[in-house]
Amino acid sequence: GKWSLDTLPVDPSGHWRWKISAERGAGSRYRQIVQLIRRADVDCLVNACDPDREGEAIFRRIADMEGSHKPELRLWVASLEAEAIQAAWRAMKPESEYQGLAWSAEIRSKADWLIGMNASRAYSLLYNARFSVGRVQTPTLAMIAERDRQIRNHKPVPFWTVIADMGGWRLSSERIDSKDAAMLLCGQAEHGRFRIMSVNRRR
Repeated sequence: GKWSLDTLPVDPSGHWRWKISAERGAGSRYRQIVQLIRRADVDCLVNACDPDREGEAIFRRIADMEGSHKPELRLWVASLEAEAIQAAWRAMKPESEYQGLAWSAEIRSKADWLIGMNASRAYSLLYNARFSVGRVQTPTLAMIAERDRQIRNHKPVPFWTVIADMGGWRLSSERIDSKDAAMLLCGQAEHGRFRIMSVNRRR
């Protein structure tokens, strides 16, 4: 209905309800999955959704909506290599061991809804314009706006880099803000000898 600050915040705590989306054939896909779950020869459900919070949420919502009481296992695999899938299949754990991940997904989705529903309406009413405010999009937009501001206000600052020939490869310094410091280092590079003190390799 009509948006009003008097109706905010919208908070359905204790009365959250999921509804099957009508977009892009989601309803028919859901019904196909339910038919498979209810088959007599299916005695166990395997959650093979993405190994993350959202994958957990998708499986839980479908299973909860369908009301299945069949045992549930979690296939946790990030690789599509046959060997990795077989190893993950042998190491499957009960879905109950991922309850914390499921709660995390549930809280995230509710937070998204609450922030989007309330903040979008509040900002739109306060500034008399349509605003879309979200948990992820708003701070991301703020980062982009701040970077644009930095680019707009950029003032060129000279810097120096000292490069030493190491006989087959070159050693380059970091940016040096002082010309005198760079010249001093340059003199040391021309007349000095270098020793490699340590080597670190990291992936």
